[in-house]
Amino acid sequence: MATKRPSKYIKTSVRVDYAPDVCKDYKETGFCTFGDSCKFLHDRGDYKHGWEIDNDCNSKGEKESDDKYVINEEDEKDSLPTECPICEKKFNNPIVTNCQHFFCQSCAITNFRKSKKCFVCGENTNGVFKNATKLLEAKVEKKNSDSEDDFGDYDNE
Repeated sequence: MATKRPSKYIKTSVRVDYAPDVCKDYKETGFCTFGDSCKFLHDRGDYKHGWEIDNDCNSKGEKESDDKYVINEEDEKDSLPTECPICEKKFNNPIVTNCQHFFCQSCAITNFRKSKKCFVCGENTNGVFKNATKLLEAKVEKKNSDSEDDFGDYDNE
């Protein structure tokens, strides 16, 4: 491919106005007495000065913290489902697929007979269903924490 050379006959010049002069009359009233011969920009938009933009950026940076991207243990516990997406009831013998979706054992097997794919995402399960130990541990832990909360106030006396 040959390199492109600029045209001999056409000259291009570009001027960028970084500080546009806005017509004061047009900005305030929406009407300019000079009409089309006015040398100023006819714009009624609001502009911010550089220091105002900097203040806005700094104030937003202080309000938002990086903690919103950190996954807490509490969020992880809440991320575990509480009911089967097929029967929409609480889990009965929960199992987990390779794609990390939880189902009741009976629901997963009946769904697998109809289709070899996951009910939620449609990924092929290859017939692999594992016991949902994470979900079971979370249930046991929740029961233990509930019972500790009932008696926790009396330990300090």
